[in-house]
Amino acid sequence: MQRLKRIITLSLLLAGCGASRDDVIEAQLAQAIQTTGGELRLARYVRGEWDRFCKVNAGTTPASIDSLLGFPWPGAKRAGMTDNDNATLLIFIRNDVVAEDVLFPRDKGRFPGGNYCMTRETARFQVVQDTTDPGARDLIPIDSTRM
Repeated sequence: MQRLKRIITLSLLLAGCGASRDDVIEAQLAQAIQTTGGELRLARYVRGEWDRFCKVNAGTTPASIDSLLGFPWPGAKRAGMTDNDNATLLIFIRNDVVAEDVLFPRDKGRFPGGNYCMTRETARFQVVQDTTDPGARDLIPIDSTRM
């Protein structure tokens, strides 16, 4: 309950400061990763209308992003994934349209492995403390079913 109160307070503060939706998602997700010891469900922290989630690594070309999504996305060019190795691109899709995209800093949480997509229902992760880097947390998909 305390965690929920902190997240609501943080969301209200960011909204009051004119923060963008991306900033709010980043802050909520970062807070959840740092305070969750166990399972993290993206749908709990990323509200809104989305039915599919895709994770894209740094170094991914716009053509590869389009291929992963299954449709051309003009935002793939501006996502900057070929230049930004300090972030992971998180894309939230509804009916084959990008509803939200967030460049999520790797120092706030890492999504190891290759590029993938998951449904809203299967977008669940185990938050694991990295034993070699005490401040780092990895998000490991719980469900191996990926799109």
